This record gives sequence, C-alpha cells and structure tokens, in this order.
Amino acid sequence: MTRAISYPFSIDTHGHIASTTDPRKIWQDRVRAVINTQLGDRVMRPGFGVDTETAILNYGTPAENELTVNLKNAFVSLLPSLNVQKVKATMDSASAVLTVEVWFNLPDKTLTSTTVTYSAGVVTSETNPYEVFTQ
Repeated sequence: MTRAISYPFSIDTHGHIASTTDPRKIWQDRVRAVINTQLGDRVMRPGFGVDTETAILNYGTPAENELTVNLKNAFVSLLPSLNVQKVKATMDSASAVLTVEVWFNLPDKTLTSTTVTYSAGVVTSETNPYEVFTQ
C-alpha cells in the first residue's frame, strides 16, 4: 500500500504530517501539485509545473489552448505513469477567472477528475471530488 503526504501540506489532529493511502487522493494531489506550481518555483526542479500566470494575463482562446497543450505536456513529462484522458482550461474574460479541469485514469483504470480555479492569479478553489466515472 502506497502512503503519500497529503497536498496541501498540513498537520493532522494528532500532530503528525497528514498523509493518505487512497490512490484517488494521491493522484489528484499530484495533478494539483503540477497545476499549482509555476515554472521556476522549485529550486531543485525549475522545470516542474506549468506557467498558468501567463495564461491568466493573456486570457482568451489562444491562451486557453496554449495552457491546455502545456498542461498535457507537463503531465506526460512529470507524471508519465498518469493516463490523462482530457485537460480543459477555460478563462472567463469578464471576471478573469481561470478554471483548469483534468480527467484521468487511475492505475486501476478508474476515471476521476480534479479542478483548480484561479482568480487574479491566486488559487480560489480546488475540488477533490473523488468522483468515479464509468467508461
């Protein structure tokens, strides 16, 4: 059984580092870590993450398409064992809210998703719905 530190980092009620053994949570946390990390943020891994800030500043269909491609490429290079089914980045130009949705298969072939929403360059919500879809 795999155990991983929960994302975002936190301390549980017993004073220990929060962790999980649920494969859905582990993979959703990994996906959200890639989405929420800006290129260059990690000193020892400057190529880890995606440049979402540029997409927020250059909103519109071309930026959405570029971000979607960049996300797909990031998942292929950073999470090669993840089977991504669909990536969708949408920008509401009126409110400048960017929403990134990712659907992927877990190693046991269960389809699940995670969503991250940015407003003014700051993560405003993350869903970790543990939704399971039938194929």
